[in-house]
Amino acid sequence: MLQWITRWSRKLTDLKAALLLRIAFVSAGCLVAAALYAVHEARQEEIERAAAAVDIIGRQLDMQLLRISTQIDTEKRFPDWDTVIDDLSLAGQCIELHSPAGELVRSHCVGTPAAGAAAPRWFVWVWERFYGDSAAAKRHVGEGANSRGTLVVTSTQSAVASRAWKQVRQLTVFTALIALVLASLVYLALARALKPADQLIGGLEQMTAGNFSMRLPSFRLKELDHISKASNALAAKIEAMLDERNHLTQRLVVAQEEERRELARELHDEYGQNLAAITALAASMEKSLEVSEPDIASEASSVGRIAGGMLHSLRGTLRRLRPADVDEIGLDEALRQLVSVWNSRRRPATQFALHLPEEIGPLPPATAMHVFRIAQEGLTNAVRHAEASKVDLRLEHIISAGAVEDRRMRLTIEDDGKASRLASGKLSPGMGLSNMRERVDALGGTIDFQLVAGGGLRVQVTIPTPAPVPEVRLS
Repeated sequence: MLQWITRWSRKLTDLKAALLLRIAFVSAGCLVAAALYAVHEARQEEIERAAAAVDIIGRQLDMQLLRISTQIDTEKRFPDWDTVIDDLSLAGQCIELHSPAGELVRSHCVGTPAAGAAAPRWFVWVWERFYGDSAAAKRHVGEGANSRGTLVVTSTQSAVASRAWKQVRQLTVFTALIALVLASLVYLALARALKPADQLIGGLEQMTAGNFSMRLPSFRLKELDHISKASNALAAKIEAMLDERNHLTQRLVVAQEEERRELARELHDEYGQNLAAITALAASMEKSLEVSEPDIASEASSVGRIAGGMLHSLRGTLRRLRPADVDEIGLDEALRQLVSVWNSRRRPATQFALHLPEEIGPLPPATAMHVFRIAQEGLTNAVRHAEASKVDLRLEHIISAGAVEDRRMRLTIEDDGKASRLASGKLSPGMGLSNMRERVDALGGTIDFQLVAGGGLRVQVTIPTPAPVPEVRLS
């Protein structure tokens, strides 16, 4: 039973409710023990009442026999106990005198007052099954040849059960009131002691949401103060690890950009010039041999077309590896060129739309490059993996008013393609999202993936942006 109570109470999420449940079960046990004690005391009291009554009445009859033997009293008045029963509390008891042969000589029964509270039938039934007539008291009247039989005092079980029920009810009500008062005091004490737990839970929820800069205060309760200190130490360690990771991510992204620029430079200087030379040489050969050697001139023309196609493809790769400097032409113009290139390459299969604010404003060069790369990767994903027919690219400012103005930039890429790869909130690896996450982390922003109506995918990137510096004019 105790194990079941423990398991059931563990399912409760409220500590106060769990403790009150235990107090309730303990109180119930106390009530049962008090009821059993009251029943036992009522039975013992009834046995003592019967024994006292049979002793007093027996001595009265012995005294009467003595008076008869001395001829002070007459035989016909025996047994006479009327003079003593008026002073006895015999409610619910019967007095019987049996002759030595077992015949009933005289009996006298006293009922219970009608105003007395009767016990429930089930209680009387249980009482009779357990105790029966075990409270009866017996005493011999007279001695030797002068023996007049046996005096028996018995109790009516329903009356005894009613008296026991009255005591059980009073004791149960008293114990229940004590348990109720105790539970209320314990609940109030726990509620006051655990009131800081709400603040502790709120802080932990902020940590769960990613706010590791939050610190919990100190608490007077030693256990809660230990939890607060451990949580603050954990938050500080996680915050330091995240700062280190962001720092490494920024270095990684910068290294990637440098590597892309170096690779683009090498491709342009080596392969680009060689392909341009091959194209020019093939055109010269075709011009020189078109009369004398038309077959060779035709092959030279084919070589020129192939080299020209390779050169065109290389230029597209160079634009992706190293677009025009965003800090020189601006982020808005770089995004317009990006969307224009995709429209020229994918039209009419896929249509790209761009929505920009009236003014983007100055951004740090690294931030502008990261936003451009994120948009570039998002458009590539929409084309290669989603098989989208329409892709919208939107850039907007979000300003939240407060004690400190919070300025953020939100980049949204939404397509109408097939987002079946998005299962249980997780995108399949290999879709080029790792680079997007790395850049977002480097900017201290967030990235969110949402399914839209029709099966498309919406990618929202939110990054903090610095507030514009007011212009100072010298008069």
